[in-house]
Amino acid sequence: MSTFNGEQFLSAQLDSLLVQTHAACDLWVRDDGSSDATLAIVHRYAAAHPNIRVTAGGNLGFVGSFHELLQIAGNDYDFYFFCDQDDVWLPGKVASALAALAPQSGPALYCSRTQYTNRELQAIGPSPDYPADKIGWGNALVQNIATGCTVALNASARQLVLSSLPRYCLAHDWWAYLVVSAFGTVVFDTQSHILYRQHASNTIGMQQQGLRGQWARVQRFARRLRQAGPGWLDQLAEFDRAHGARLKDEQRAQLQMLLRSRRQWLAAFRVAIQGFYWRMSAVDTLILRILLALRLY
Repeated sequence: MSTFNGEQFLSAQLDSLLVQTHAACDLWVRDDGSSDATLAIVHRYAAAHPNIRVTAGGNLGFVGSFHELLQIAGNDYDFYFFCDQDDVWLPGKVASALAALAPQSGPALYCSRTQYTNRELQAIGPSPDYPADKIGWGNALVQNIATGCTVALNASARQLVLSSLPRYCLAHDWWAYLVVSAFGTVVFDTQSHILYRQHASNTIGMQQQGLRGQWARVQRFARRLRQAGPGWLDQLAEFDRAHGARLKDEQRAQLQMLLRSRRQWLAAFRVAIQGFYWRMSAVDTLILRILLALRLY
């Protein structure tokens, strides 16, 4: 768990972790430079529960903080879970992830649906369900469906992620989804085992569904196109630097085609008409193809 100025909701999350049906867990907490009572709350819980380990450091941002946590937790565990500070885990969350990951051989990542709630944990609705045959490399290149607060990695996947950490990426969960989908197995649980609290301080929040949600995604695309700075292609360029040499030939060709599309009209057109890349909704995929064809990114 990476914490930062999370005093308002932190106790409820910690309480939910302590009543998991799979009790043999250690909680590693890294505070990312909080200025409120967050660190004091964590220390109070750690004093009462010896399985809680606490460290504090300068502000790295949520990506850097989670990657540092993966490192400092060490090699003594079979599974590693990302945990946010403001949600509530249902009692069987850990057990459900372990049941899904245990049969997997090689690097494996687990993620699941969530139950969106308001600040008071009143239900808003579930996150989208995704078909298993659409989850994987071609999707990970252009979309993240592995919501960080649901992600668990087996030891092989953790080692794979740590083998070449990014100098830049949009989010630690998307990076893990990219890495494991390229070299391992991604398991998506259609059931939710977490109350995903939505509030003004969320780093990344819920996605609206239906036509209204699709229009909102179009608007977000447009805003990003007008903004300077790194984006998803920069993340892919960093992935190519970190892991490109290990990709299968077909995967490397698909990645390189996307990267070339930024500079070459022909590559952009080829990318737009290929079926190598898809988002989870047909409308989102159509929007993606239009943006790629017109090089509006």
